[in-house]
Formats: sequence, C-alpha cells, structure tokens
Amino acid sequence: MFPRKKVFGSVSLSMMRRVYSNECSRREIKPDSDQGGELASVILQAFLGGLTDECELTSLVRNHRLAQERASHVAV
Repeated sequence: MFPRKKVFGSVSLSMMRRVYSNECSRREIKPDSDQGGELASVILQAFLGGLTDECELTSLVRNHRLAQERASHVAV
C-alpha cells in the first residue's frame, strides 16, 4: 500500500476559502451555484499548479471570466 500524501494543510485550505468567499461576494454569486463550483475549480487547479500566494491567487480569479460571463460577451 502506498503512503498517503498530504496535498495541502489547514493554512492553505483557509487561504483558498478566503479567496473563494471574497470572490463569490464580489461577483455576487452563490457558493453552491454552478458558477461557484467553477470558481472553486479554478482556485484549486491554480493552487495545485503551484500558485500558492494569496495575493496572486486573488488576482488570477479576479481576472478569470467564468463560462456564463464569457457566453454573455459573445457577439451575436
């Protein structure tokens, strides 16, 4: 059996929760909505990809357009 590897600790988890909560509030989206899930995925993928600084992660999510936002900006 392989030993279990801890991906991130409580400090990292708390930081990601802060970024997530702040951005959900800023965008006025419900955390349990599809947009909230997409935002959580963006944060987690960025963190696992090495973006572990709170300010940099916040900057990334503030500049990230969610699928619904991209769809509403498509020219008809």
